[in-house]
Amino acid sequence: MSDATLFTLFFAALGVTVVLLVVALVLAHRHDARGHIKAVVGFVALLLVTLYFAEQLGRRFTFAETPKRVHLGLAFTTAGFLLVPLITGVQHWRGRMRRETHSRLALVFLLLTLSSVVTGVWMLSTRTPLAPAGSAAPAPG
Repeated sequence: MSDATLFTLFFAALGVTVVLLVVALVLAHRHDARGHIKAVVGFVALLLVTLYFAEQLGRRFTFAETPKRVHLGLAFTTAGFLLVPLITGVQHWRGRMRRETHSRLALVFLLLTLSSVVTGVWMLSTRTPLAPAGSAAPAPG
């Protein structure tokens, strides 16, 4: 797959992922539990697809160290934090947690997600292609 195709697939998957997250938030605001749950399932599925393409980009490019460290630290934190609104959502659905608690924690996840997207774009802006496999670096001097 060409780099251009990979970038297209990555940004398409990322775009659909973000749209599904927004749809989940709108449906939650409208108290449409079934629609909200379906949108969350779709969001998580597309997030996995997006992460696959991100990993493929990481295998083809190198990135400036500071944006890479900032983005990866934030992205791993965000991915781990995804469990919090999922768990609190199930607890709320079962009547074991107030909606406000779940909503506040989902807002934290949303802010982490937006921060991950912004730092990801920053990191991608510093990309340099890796040398093709099997190519030797020129001998020094």
